[in-house]
Amino acid sequence: MGAVVGIFIIPELFLLLNVKDIPFITNAYSSALIGAVVFFIIGKWCTGYVVNWVKWIEDSLLKAPLPDLISGSFGLVFGLILAYLIVNVIPLNNIPYHIFGTIIPIFLAFF
Repeated sequence: MGAVVGIFIIPELFLLLNVKDIPFITNAYSSALIGAVVFFIIGKWCTGYVVNWVKWIEDSLLKAPLPDLISGSFGLVFGLILAYLIVNVIPLNNIPYHIFGTIIPIFLAFF
């Protein structure tokens, strides 16, 4: 994943910073290597936090009563189906103002 991000982001980053094209760094292979190394370092740094977060979620789910988990799961599925139907039945992308046609479906998906 880091390699792919490096291939696409490093040349764009150089354009953004107005750095002249350096063939060694903007080469796809070296960009992939730089991206992979950066993501490897970030991954090593984030691993402990992610593991602790997953353990916290697991402990919270184990302490929750079973009826709460079942009703919460049904509510989640019902809400997702309802959001899907609202977004696809009502053509929100045909709203004349582009900002509303973009933001309303995102807002409905979150709530």
